[in-house]
Amino acid sequence: MRQRKQTDEDVKFRKALENMRYKDCTPADIAFLRTRISSSIPGRSCILDDEFRDVPIITALNIHKDAINTIGCQRFSTETSQKLTHFFSEDSIHCKSEYVPTLTDSIQSLLWNAPHSSSADNLPGKLSLCLGMPVMIRNNGATELCITKGQEATVYGWQTDKGSRGQLMLETLFISKLWKCWTILPGRATLVGPFPSQAARKACHLPVLC
Repeated sequence: MRQRKQTDEDVKFRKALENMRYKDCTPADIAFLRTRISSSIPGRSCILDDEFRDVPIITALNIHKDAINTIGCQRFSTETSQKLTHFFSEDSIHCKSEYVPTLTDSIQSLLWNAPHSSSADNLPGKLSLCLGMPVMIRNNGATELCITKGQEATVYGWQTDKGSRGQLMLETLFISKLWKCWTILPGRATLVGPFPSQAARKACHLPVLC
């Protein structure tokens, strides 16, 4: 549990979410949730405020999340005058079949450009990053370093490698966040944590090739 304190509004919000889960919201829940609707009225929160610039967004479908992330990457790249660096996966077929006997260039291209939600566990075939870009950790990489699923961080740097098709691969991603339990690297004033790449087996849903 990372929350260290709570306000009366936190209690109301948690209760409203709990009741919402069981379709049992009370009039008090509805009244409170209406105060959280984005509005341009002075004194009310608005999604255009700077504090909501890079906050995580909960979506109904993963395909919606993919679109929001793609737009967000392009926006961050433009606003910071950086060029997106694209990292690609190294893929192989685990169970060959008559439908996909070999991993051809066309199939590999589909895997790299498919939405993240087209694969099990939303594992991306291509990852586009910039320095300083806000990210969310998706795995419990190192709980002793507070590198846990759901944590927010920013991209600090990376180490790369070349794949079998000459593609740029992400070997290790370095992310930064001001957590006291992280170790300060020699000569660095920022708390940085490594996030190495991992091999994973996944099933993918791709369009039919004609």
